[in-house]
Amino acid sequence: MLGSLNGNQVLAWSGGARLAALLGVDGLFCVTTAAFLAVSERFGHQRYGPDPKAIPAYPGPWLEASGAREFPKGFKLYVMVLPFATGVVLPLLALVPAFLSGHGTLAASALLPYMVTLFCQIGMEKTLIAKDRASPMWPMVPVVHMLYRLWQLPRSIWLVSALAGPQWLLGLLYYLIVLWLYNFGCVMAWMPWLYHWHRQSLGAANATQNGPPPST
Repeated sequence: MLGSLNGNQVLAWSGGARLAALLGVDGLFCVTTAAFLAVSERFGHQRYGPDPKAIPAYPGPWLEASGAREFPKGFKLYVMVLPFATGVVLPLLALVPAFLSGHGTLAASALLPYMVTLFCQIGMEKTLIAKDRASPMWPMVPVVHMLYRLWQLPRSIWLVSALAGPQWLLGLLYYLIVLWLYNFGCVMAWMPWLYHWHRQSLGAANATQNGPPPST
């Protein structure tokens, strides 16, 4: 339905209808992302055969060859200050002055769908990295969500601009784009440690010893 609409039609909707439609679209993204990760995880497990006990658990990030887990210097501070404080807390706090200034519905349409997908991402990460699952698909969660966020946040910028929203809200949305682009670069730079590429020589030796994976 939304694919057949143009921007002017969406702008003519009531604030509540716009918010519901945006939440519906982004909720659909969360559902399809969860399905994609589950299917990818399942196909990845097939190489180990039908026995679930034969599937090696993902050991988690930042694991050195010695077995020690060492976070990069300043990693925890970075996560708390940038992605959490300014990517999660700041948008939530921004809803307060927006409602007080009469732009509450517009700010909710711009920020609540973003928050829903962000909390969905956090939930997926916690689920996939939990000890009882330990899925190797965990590092893919921020990658998939970041690609969607590059469409989601400009959509909010267009909406706020078209409805003459406050400039500080536009500034916040532009900041969030810069923040998550920077964070995406960090995630991609960390990918060797998230997937333990520095231990691939050991994996290659095991593959040679154990032979090729079973055909499906």
